[in-house]
Amino acid sequence: MVMHHCKIRAMHSTVVFPEVEQLTLKWDLIVKEILHGKFSEYSCNLKVLGLISVSKQSDICPCCLLYTLPNLERLDVWFCFFEEIFKCEGLDCKVEHVEAAGKLNYLTLTGMKDSSLVWEENSLPSRVFRNLTTLEVLKCDNLQTLVPSFLSFQNLSALEVSNCNGLVNLLAVSVAKSLVQLTRLKIKECKMMEKIVTHGRVDEMENMIIFNQLKYLELQRLPRLTSFCSGNYAVEFPSLQQVVVGQCGSMKIFSHGALRTPRLHKLQITEADEEGNWEGDLNTTIQKMFKEMVGFRGIENFTVSDFPHLKEAWHNQLLIGYFNNLKSLVVDDKCSSLKYMFTPSLALGLVQLQELEIKNCTVLEAIIVIEEERTDNTLFPNLTRLELKDLPKLFRFCNFPGNSIELPSLARLWIDNCPNMEKFISGSTDADMPASKENLHTDIQPFFDEKVFFLSFLFYFFTWNSFPF
Repeated sequence: MVMHHCKIRAMHSTVVFPEVEQLTLKWDLIVKEILHGKFSEYSCNLKVLGLISVSKQSDICPCCLLYTLPNLERLDVWFCFFEEIFKCEGLDCKVEHVEAAGKLNYLTLTGMKDSSLVWEENSLPSRVFRNLTTLEVLKCDNLQTLVPSFLSFQNLSALEVSNCNGLVNLLAVSVAKSLVQLTRLKIKECKMMEKIVTHGRVDEMENMIIFNQLKYLELQRLPRLTSFCSGNYAVEFPSLQQVVVGQCGSMKIFSHGALRTPRLHKLQITEADEEGNWEGDLNTTIQKMFKEMVGFRGIENFTVSDFPHLKEAWHNQLLIGYFNNLKSLVVDDKCSSLKYMFTPSLALGLVQLQELEIKNCTVLEAIIVIEEERTDNTLFPNLTRLELKDLPKLFRFCNFPGNSIELPSLARLWIDNCPNMEKFISGSTDADMPASKENLHTDIQPFFDEKVFFLSFLFYFFTWNSFPF
């Protein structure tokens, strides 16, 4: 019998699972089972154990528990501190553990609370990590350091890190050099990640990194990633056959030093991209993709401040073809030189956009500027949320020479600290500001008029200082 991710609320005294191999439980339930002497009845054959919300505020040491499971191969941990798992501090600790537990070689850490996975050299965590063949680190936003620079990953064959938005660099050079068995490396959706490998100790003399066994490399949705490796290290991938780089719009080059990938003949945007791109070598291919903005194809969530180099090209027609799938757009102070956000063609191309937030743009006067009458009066057909914040010169959402505009799906409108915004739309095509606040006191016009249609409107919010009267 195999029980996979079984979430047990309570164990009846007559229920025994002697053959169970996979089990996931909240820590407080495991403590209850151990204190009642029941856990050992079904834990002896466990190969995969999931621990949720581990806490040392109990009589049971989580670390010691692992040593009672002789067949344990995989450990999945959710929502706790790393040291609560790999440090012995409990009332039942009788032995100082000097080796990793049993057959443990697969570790998944999800939603950990730590800011860094740091420990002393030759400590128990070092021994645990040296034995790992697979490590997955997921949704750990507090994490700023993955592992200490002295760590050796001598047996690791697969490493995946995703949704860890505090990580700027992944591995020190010294750690990267220890990855002699690594065959798969996957890094996804880490918003702050700039480098995968970064220089560590200044006394490192050898300037070459060789990933001898790496066959698959995937870098996805890393908006601030500029290159794979910092410095001028020579990097070799003698076995690399598949590279996927998608939505890494700031990646200008793969490596600044010498680069060798003898078995690689294409670079894919997604895993399903069978044709791929290739310009003779990996560096040249990455450079061309950056110039042609290939990394933005299919992008769904976009924050402009992550790509400051786009500021000058924002109104370029090139952008239109890449944002067809965009669902969420955040525009902030990195676009401070823009007087308007969208041309009609760019706005009409955002048919999938659901959320639009624009804030801290000091010279922005309008969101959309339309210079001629149009037959299509529907803007952003799927937009449900619009937020405009701290826009001191914003005069209007858009001008519209036609009869009316429609935002058919808009349900939430939030306008905060936009003191010069007197109307949502206006019929003029210029961007003149109101002549004076005194005139507005005697000639107040409605903010919304018959030209604006909100078919799904549920909620709006304005701060008092959003308007000059």
